Amino acid sequence: MNRINRITLSLIAFAAAATMTTACSDPNDDEPTVYTDIVSFTSQTDKGSSFTLRKEGDSPLVTLTSATRLRPQDFKTGTRIVLQYIPESGNQYESGPVRLYAAMNVQGSEVLEGTAASTDNWASHGMMIYSVNRTGEFLNIFGQGKYSTKPDFKLYIDSSTLDAEYPEVHMVFRDDNQLMSSNHIVYGSFDISSVWERPTCKGIHFYSSGINAGGYIPIMKADNPDIEPSDPDVDITI
Repeated sequence: MNRINRITLSLIAFAAAATMTTACSDPNDDEPTVYTDIVSFTSQTDKGSSFTLRKEGDSPLVTLTSATRLRPQDFKTGTRIVLQYIPESGNQYESGPVRLYAAMNVQGSEVLEGTAASTDNWASHGMMIYSVNRTGEFLNIFGQGKYSTKPDFKLYIDSSTLDAEYPEVHMVFRDDNQLMSSNHIVYGSFDISSVWERPTCKGIHFYSSGINAGGYIPIMKADNPDIEPSDPDVDITI
């Protein structure tokens, strides 16, 4: 039985191989396209492994299966991981068998309750945000920050806005200051269902130090009109 080892290449090299939710291949090449997505590692048996994902928002749940097993000492079922894979059908976001190319663990947890006072006013080290998007109950974040052997990467809901139509969600990223001269790619995936499923919630406002002061990214429910980011200069994908 094949096993895929923990990826030991640098995160920058991994990200360079394929950007989130995009393809990696020359359109004039005959080589199969390698896709990259944040997925849920749902199960693993002697026969292989399985994963689930959504393309965007509340799009249909897609199930990927592979005869390759991940090393259990490195990857735990029930967690979110970045997966590079080649669909046997050649089609992304289509349930079916895939060939695994690479895998990497993702920072993340359930969204936590907090306040400005309890988090030192949402104090966070600098992190450049490349994209933020919701897939089902998860808010996925892709960016670049300083290298850290023990990053503190969390997502907080401002408890004073819990019952607001648009609760405020704050990303806090803190490195351990050991190798401040080195940048690396950062992936995060956080379960926001405790906020998203509240009856008063029409969407969330996402705040980060990577957005200009006072700016936020609105992420709206499907039955609400689209709203542009408060800072039009932010280079970000919703």
